[in-house]
Parts: sequence; C-alpha cells; structure tokens
Amino acid sequence: MTRLFTVALALSIVSPASAAQALWKQTNHWTISGDTQTGVCIAETIYPAKGQSLLIAEGSIGWSLFLTGTNAVAGGLYRVDVATSSGGVGEFQGKGLSDGLVMFKNLDRETMWQLAKARQLAIEGLGAFNLTGSFEAILETHACFLAVTGEMS
Repeated sequence: MTRLFTVALALSIVSPASAAQALWKQTNHWTISGDTQTGVCIAETIYPAKGQSLLIAEGSIGWSLFLTGTNAVAGGLYRVDVATSSGGVGEFQGKGLSDGLVMFKNLDRETMWQLAKARQLAIEGLGAFNLTGSFEAILETHACFLAVTGEMS
C-alpha cells in the first residue's frame, strides 16, 4: 500500500490536474490543492529564480516533503542534514523519484511543527528554501486532508 501511495502521490505532483484534483486555498506564497481519488493534499510554493518548488503533502502515510528542480537522480537515496531557522535540526532520508524530484516521507509531528514555525529550511546539498507562510499552508493542508478523506465532522 505504501508503494502504491508513493506512486500515486508522485504522479499527482508531476502530472496535469485531474478531475479529482481541486484548489483548496491560495495564499500569498502557497497553493494548496486536494485530490479526492488519492486522498492527498499538497501545499506548493515555487521559487522561479531557482527553477525549484517545495511541496508539503499529507496522505494516508502521513506527511511528506518533495523538492523539484534539484540535482536528485531517479532511484538515488538521500540522507541529508536539515536545519530550520526556528532551531529544528535533524536528518531527512529520501529517494529520487525521478531526475530532479526527491521525496522525503514519513515526517513526524515535531518536524511538521518546526517547518510550520520556520522562515527558512536548509537541506544539505539541495539548497535553502524560504518558508514564508508555511504555518498557514500546513494548517490548510491538514484541513484539506480531513475534507478529502471524509474525516472532517
């Protein structure tokens, strides 16, 4: 099930919008969308000057973080040190889903809290990313997830 979810999530990121995908909310820095077929919600922010984007997703396997436009290679395994401006540090383990796209999955609540509070995220070897508005984006992604999975009362 986890492998199937990963494939569905990756496809929802790199493929055009389907009929099951819908915009949940647009903020100054983030676009939050949900997919009722996969039960996944994604917050995306784009860095045009770098040709990169950062995506935060919540689905049946929990929280994941994706980076596009990186030097990641398909099938590559990445164990990288991570630091946030809010003081959170740690290590992410990820996999290159395709050239330029890396996924870090199974992020815990503490990691999500650090990302929500942070203004900046530095990932060794992959870059530094402005997280302005991440608090609202993460809250909205969770609300979207509850709605698309029917868990909202």
